[in-house]
Amino acid sequence: MPDPQPIDDDLLAALTSGQAAALATVYTRYSGLVYRVALRFTGSEADAEDVLQNVFVALPESVGRLQSAASFEAWLRRMAVRTAMMRQRSGTRRSRVEAESAFAVSQQVGQVNDLDRLELEE
Repeated sequence: MPDPQPIDDDLLAALTSGQAAALATVYTRYSGLVYRVALRFTGSEADAEDVLQNVFVALPESVGRLQSAASFEAWLRRMAVRTAMMRQRSGTRRSRVEAESAFAVSQQVGQVNDLDRLELEE
């Protein structure tokens, strides 16, 4: 995958001021990079998606500490690594349930009827 297009000082200023369009541009350019870094650290696609979301939710507030646009990519990588490591340490990782395990549990506890399923979805 090609490297993302670097951000310039104008985009960094727009991001720092909280402009949604700037955040959307940065997300489009860097979400793949953040996801790949998170996936390497977490080993789970679901956890990597959570890290990706957490990084971009925190980005508008955190970017004010960045000194220059030239170091943005390295700074964003570090932010993704720190977020993934904090997630691993906190034990809030999503567990994956295999289809067979879920089926076995449903067999043991009885099937959920349609009414219960509707209540759960609400």
